[in-house]
Amino acid sequence: DPLNNDFNLQSDSPCIDAGDPNGIPDPDGTIADMGAFYYDQRSPILSVSNLVAGQQALVEVHHATPNRYSHFAWSLHGGGPTFTPWGDAMVTAPFHVKIMPTDATGYASYIADVPVSAAGLTVWCHGTDAGTQSMLNALMLVIQ
Repeated sequence: DPLNNDFNLQSDSPCIDAGDPNGIPDPDGTIADMGAFYYDQRSPILSVSNLVAGQQALVEVHHATPNRYSHFAWSLHGGGPTFTPWGDAMVTAPFHVKIMPTDATGYASYIADVPVSAAGLTVWCHGTDAGTQSMLNALMLVIQ
């Protein structure tokens, strides 16, 4: 998108892995791409850290489509499945959804307050990568 100075490769670009196969590989370990920036072919990963009652948990998505967004959904009512256009979400209604914008590297984060009363509860989490219209890894975690 040169009008917006966005020179990132899109997932369907013919420039991915089109560089010199004998040259230095891209940081993701694949054949060099042609273009200003390489296309990261690692799978997007959802993680939740510091899931402790009375504290703030950190929700992160790594390796998603740059400059787009990811959905983060969580439920205290079960691990689904719930139908979505991009695949089954492993959360049961009622669930909560947060839209997390991704930066130029495909990273997104969200800080969530964890209620003191939530200690010992199981939480089911799932996410999406809007750029590839795909589901991320699902998580089942116990609040400490």
